[in-house]
Formats: sequence, structure tokens, C-alpha cells
Amino acid sequence: MLTKYFLQRPLPGFKRGMKIEAVDKRNPTLTRAATITDIDDYRVKVHFDGWDEIYDDWFEADSTDIHPVGWADKTRHPLEPPLSK
Repeated sequence: MLTKYFLQRPLPGFKRGMKIEAVDKRNPTLTRAATITDIDDYRVKVHFDGWDEIYDDWFEADSTDIHPVGWADKTRHPLEPPLSK
């Protein structure tokens, strides 16, 4: 019976519209400014700010590729700013 407690994952604390910093899966050396646009249980849809929606990507909520705002600065990773038109 204890097994079920170890298999449950806490629900993620993300909300639609939340700003984050996310690794670009197409170019994993880059961390970009991004926004959460959708949530599906333990997955979040990430929109890279300034990019077309075709580049949006789904991440597991506990992925090591999504971070709170300020993570890149604290860890001294370069943060790619949003594209401007």
C-alpha cells in the first residue's frame, strides 16, 4: 500500500502566462526567455518569446530544461532575449 504514495507526483505549480527560462531543444546550448501557454497534467507547453508558435514545445513539468526567471543570471548562463520584429 505504501507504493502508491511513492508513485504520485505533485501537481506542477505552473500557470498559463507564467514567464520562465527554457532550453531550446533545437539548439540545447541556448537558454531562451519563454512563456507557459498550456498545461496538460505533468506537461507544460512553452512558447519561446518572440518566436512563431510553430517553435512551441512541450516539456515535462519536472524537466531540468525549464527554469524560473533569473536562473540564467544566477548560474551565469547566457540568456537569449526574445526576438524583436
